[in-house]
Amino acid sequence: MLFWVLSALLSAGIAWSFLASAKRGASVEDDPSVTLAKAELAEAEADLARGTLSADEAEAVKTEIKRRLIRRAPTARALQTGQGPRTTLIIAIVPVVIALGLYLLLGRPDLPDQGLELRLAHSADLYQSRPSQAEAEPKGDEFADDVGKASMSDLSLIAQLREAVAGRPDDQQGHELLANNEAAIGNYRAAWRAKDRANTLLGSVVTGQQLAEQASWMIEAAQGLVTPEAEAVLKRAYEIEPANPVVQYYLGALYMQIQRPDYAFDTWNQLYRSANPDNPVLAVLDDQLPIVAQLAGVNFTPRNDLAQPETPDIGAMVEGLYSRLMTEGGTPDDWAMLIRSLMVSDDIQRALAVLTAAKAAYADDAAVVARFQQVFDDAGLAEQ
Repeated sequence: MLFWVLSALLSAGIAWSFLASAKRGASVEDDPSVTLAKAELAEAEADLARGTLSADEAEAVKTEIKRRLIRRAPTARALQTGQGPRTTLIIAIVPVVIALGLYLLLGRPDLPDQGLELRLAHSADLYQSRPSQAEAEPKGDEFADDVGKASMSDLSLIAQLREAVAGRPDDQQGHELLANNEAAIGNYRAAWRAKDRANTLLGSVVTGQQLAEQASWMIEAAQGLVTPEAEAVLKRAYEIEPANPVVQYYLGALYMQIQRPDYAFDTWNQLYRSANPDNPVLAVLDDQLPIVAQLAGVNFTPRNDLAQPETPDIGAMVEGLYSRLMTEGGTPDDWAMLIRSLMVSDDIQRALAVLTAAKAAYADDAAVVARFQQVFDDAGLAEQ
């Protein structure tokens, strides 16, 4: 409400100043030069009537007075032709009406003033009202794992590990191995619990990286939310290893989730400036930091040492492989790769020559020779 009152008063003040200026410019009667010229003309007429000036002298005096008045004419015309009250009123009011209309259309006049104290209080509420780890994790069968590309042997190994650590709760290495395998198939809920047990068994010798891994799996299990429990693990990791990039990244993510882009920018920018150029987190921060900087109201300068990786020259690689195999020979995998690459490049004649050379090099191994022929045939069918 205070914003609307101040805006209305400011608009009214501007309109009044325009109107007052137009009113002053509507007449030149109060101009001192005009008043003086009128008095001098009247005096010249009086002198002519009294006989103190001849007719020629009086005419010369009136001519000089008029010349002075003409020299003042540009100013007088500027005053006389100033904008009238109606035009000035339109100029003063129309922009205000347009601005108000746009705000009512695009803005949120129903919201209260978003002052700093209110925003900080809202951030504190978001921080305090975060769900717990158990609440954030999706409900369902604990063994309904996202197995991805895991083979049956991998799943069998995990089942055996689960059974083994269940019978040996103090086996630190067993829990560590189970945690890594659970994470590999995307079962982060089981992974972080096994990792938590492994880290607990390590006691005072636990590293910041081991705690960071546990926290990252907790956050993955909570669908990206940094829960209070995950934050506590991150803070333990930070105390041990403040420069750990995983810890710094997820602390910045927490600040963004509670709408504190100022803290997020400070945390992420520190990581961004200090990380090695080959750190994969830089690609993420390079995209996110400009947005966070804008939200925080600060400037962001990208690093100039993050050159884009060069696209490999596939043609040069194929030529290099061709030259090496035809002169020095190579493994069956090398020959198969070269045959497939030449077929994909539609270089059929050279592919046939390489196929012949590969078969000659492994003439005593029928299985390998059959493999070369199969690679050639499959690549040819794929191109059709």
